[in-house]
Amino acid sequence: MSVQPPQMQALVFDRPAPDTRASRVTELAVPSPAFGEVSIDAQYAGVNFKDVMVRRGDPGYVPSRPFVSGLEVAGTVRAIGVGVNVLAVGDRVTAFTDHGGFAEVALAPAALTVRVPAALDLERAAAALGALTTAVLLVSDFGHLRRGEVRARSLRRRRGR
Repeated sequence: MSVQPPQMQALVFDRPAPDTRASRVTELAVPSPAFGEVSIDAQYAGVNFKDVMVRRGDPGYVPSRPFVSGLEVAGTVRAIGVGVNVLAVGDRVTAFTDHGGFAEVALAPAALTVRVPAALDLERAAAALGALTTAVLLVSDFGHLRRGEVRARSLRRRRGR
């Protein structure tokens, strides 16, 4: 008698498609965290433009198919891998994943996983992670804004206005 590993549901993209006809929900084995990773019982996942590019088949995003997309999740830590000492099983977290966020259990690097404050619900935490990071990078790297500056004044000063 063989023992089947625990299963979970995941949204899988089987092949490139302009719509959802190549997408399906299926059962996959629950992943276990490797060194420096955590597994997360995902309650929410963010949807990003990369997920659209993966679905439609843009080159460079998918090593092989079928593929489970999803870059950001929020939920509770299910298990921790060796070398992880800043998170604990049961912690409410949000995390960046490389892929696999469109599943009931997702893997994420512990270094890209943060606890969610009690005052913030997990639904907003999943959506905020990517949007907040993008905004901070654009304001600091593209806009070159620093503490105390406001955009209109800063741009005028840089353009000599």
